[in-house]
Amino acid sequence: MDMDNSAIELIVEDIWKKMLNLEKIDSESNFFSVGGDSKKAISILSELKAQWSFISLPQIMKYHTIAEISAYIKQHLDASIDTINATEDDVSLLMNAIKQLQDYSPSVEYSKNYDKYLIESSNIQISRKENYKNIFITGATGFLGMHLVHEFLTSTNSDLYLLVRGKTPIECKRRLEKISDIYFPELKITNKYSGRIHYIPGDITARQLGMNDEDYLALSDNIDCVIHSAATVSHFDTWEKYQMININGTRNMLDFAAKIRKKDFCYISTISIGFTEKQVQKKDLFSEYSTSFNSKSNVLYSMSKIETEKMVLDMQQQGLSVKIFRPGFLVQSFETGQFQVNAEENALYKALSILCKFGTVPDVQLPVIDMTYVDQAAKAISKLCGINDNHNIYHVFNPNRISISDLFRYYSEFTDGLRICTVSAFEQILRENAEKYKEEIFELSIMMMLDTHVDPSVLCLSKNDRTVRCLETQGFVWEPVNKEFISNMVVVLNNIKNI
Repeated sequence: MDMDNSAIELIVEDIWKKMLNLEKIDSESNFFSVGGDSKKAISILSELKAQWSFISLPQIMKYHTIAEISAYIKQHLDASIDTINATEDDVSLLMNAIKQLQDYSPSVEYSKNYDKYLIESSNIQISRKENYKNIFITGATGFLGMHLVHEFLTSTNSDLYLLVRGKTPIECKRRLEKISDIYFPELKITNKYSGRIHYIPGDITARQLGMNDEDYLALSDNIDCVIHSAATVSHFDTWEKYQMININGTRNMLDFAAKIRKKDFCYISTISIGFTEKQVQKKDLFSEYSTSFNSKSNVLYSMSKIETEKMVLDMQQQGLSVKIFRPGFLVQSFETGQFQVNAEENALYKALSILCKFGTVPDVQLPVIDMTYVDQAAKAISKLCGINDNHNIYHVFNPNRISISDLFRYYSEFTDGLRICTVSAFEQILRENAEKYKEEIFELSIMMMLDTHVDPSVLCLSKNDRTVRCLETQGFVWEPVNKEFISNMVVVLNNIKNI
């Protein structure tokens, strides 16, 4: 296609002005500096794909100016790529992913490696360690972070030092109180445990975490264990933001952990670091013994976590005692049924709510969804922090995975107008209603990164038998999905569906 760069820039500029509601914009203006965010990026992607179907979300998140994205488009066009034949419509992308789930079966190599892993996982040597006296926690106002605070307060005698963004300890307390009253309204954590909670105003991205020399050194000399939970967890942020918060923030926390006297360092990573291009190609086992170093992922969030895991393990070589926890898909509390505050931003809930809008769900039996109750994840991490072990990476997800079909069979017991059909019938329904559900199909394909040809069957490649065995020695067992869980989920999914 013969189109010069200025013509491309004019088209891109018109799209940006429309989506950002701007009358004028410079070709060198940064998207995120002129009102752009992850949601608007998805809207812009939809418009750009209508012009150039080869564009995918990673490019939108990588090239932040009209000039940069136009240059990328020009380069692609000059390469004489047949964009019509090289790309697929969103329905085809979605159906290809569903068929990959339907057709998946483990390879001989995977089964062989899994058998070896089970043997290796049976040889665990665990003992309890002394309770920590003082624990430093970041990310305490987050979904998992708040439940970690609750778990350590209710199951240990440790004092908790919480790094919270704020100018004063009083302001930090108010921030924590606001979140804790949502998840634990009857407990009144900040009052009941006031003698054991210490509020530290600060920021993981700042020098010395935003503290002066005296406070930083005094705190460093007092802490026994660091639990680093703070991160930007959205899958649709820029690499610069991941670098600032996830990577540089972790580097600052590691510096703190090594300061004056070495402290145990517990890092909250993610199971999604196993969803790499290499895993998509090989479809091999991803266990607690696996790392993703030298692997690429189309999900920038996962790439940031791969890099930070390497940083953490490198510090182990320098004598720091470290543990890495890889949580799965966090869902509501098992005990209270309480969902996260911003449930509509939860990728799993959002994807399920879109399927609900279709009114029909494909009959796919592969169990790929791990419903990891957030309170159980926090309890598991608490117990694993308190053990001596000959290994230090743990997969913290519910091993009682459930298939899309079984999940919605439960779901249909609590709501009308939803049916499960064959994969071929589901495809026919989508194609007949492609225009009606155009936005939903596009959003689902973007959320699942289907435009980058991610194979969703990688979801079932990760195993956590070793972690499960460790937890069983500590009296912990994961709860399976039950009808009460589903009835609570119906309410939330219906709310998201109507947003």
